[in-house]
Amino acid sequence: MGNRNLTGLMVSAVALAVMVGCAAMPVVPAPGGSGGSTTTAPTTSTVPSSTTVPTPVPTVPNNPARCYTPPAPGVDWSQCNLTGRHFFAVDLRGANLSGAILTDVVFEGGCYRWVGPCTSSLVGANVSGTMVLRTDFGGVDMSGVKAHNVWFMEVGRMPARLAGADLDGSRFRGLNLGYIPIPGTSSYYSVDFTDANLIYTEFRNTILGSTGAVPYGESVGARFVRANLSVADLTEAYLTAWCDEDGFGCSPAIDFTGANFTKADLTGARVRVREWNIPSAGDPIFTGVRWSETICSHGFEQVGTTPCP
Repeated sequence: MGNRNLTGLMVSAVALAVMVGCAAMPVVPAPGGSGGSTTTAPTTSTVPSSTTVPTPVPTVPNNPARCYTPPAPGVDWSQCNLTGRHFFAVDLRGANLSGAILTDVVFEGGCYRWVGPCTSSLVGANVSGTMVLRTDFGGVDMSGVKAHNVWFMEVGRMPARLAGADLDGSRFRGLNLGYIPIPGTSSYYSVDFTDANLIYTEFRNTILGSTGAVPYGESVGARFVRANLSVADLTEAYLTAWCDEDGFGCSPAIDFTGANFTKADLTGARVRVREWNIPSAGDPIFTGVRWSETICSHGFEQVGTTPCP
């Protein structure tokens, strides 16, 4: 009997404790209820200050519909991925290709001379800021093109025609611009930069003439007539065509007639790549050139000509 009373007292004590604990818990009314204080649960989680929250990256389609528009004058292919495209006999005059990806792209059109008909055209097009890699521009006319800050990397062939082009800040490092083979022939062509804007353009270690023997009567040497080469980088560039041992066989040489070399850097540029010391048709033409604060020291070869003051 005593044990039974003790057990009853213990059960009553436990029940009383449960009742007291429940009474101490706050009551959260249902949504829309009334009376008492309402506790609102947070709608968003709080991230500790020590945790780095990654910035969301917007998902952009690879190519908008306009990137598949057929080639035509004035077409808008800006920011388009044109990797691997092959263009033959296309008219892209005035087209907008700014910011496009031009990897492994081929432009064909048989345009390998400074004058004459061309079947492919990028005349006046905007290709500023494009990514150019292993692209072949050999057959297209790019006269008057706008190409700011373009790095022509591992280009298959450069165009013959860049006359009047705006190439501010572009790079042609290590390219051959003066003695480019024409496919399927034994002839060569060079690039025409007549009246081009080449401010801050890089021609470091670029071949503007030739580094090997030139066949008799072959046209060799890029043309820079009246080109603006202010602040251009021509360090270690090849500025002379390699003629035969008698000093003949080059026609024409690199023509800088009327060019502006203000503050350009020609450090270490090769004006003569031959070992003999005789002037010839292969020497560059510097008639009427503007020299102002031009850098020509430290290895600039001036055999046969003295271009810098």
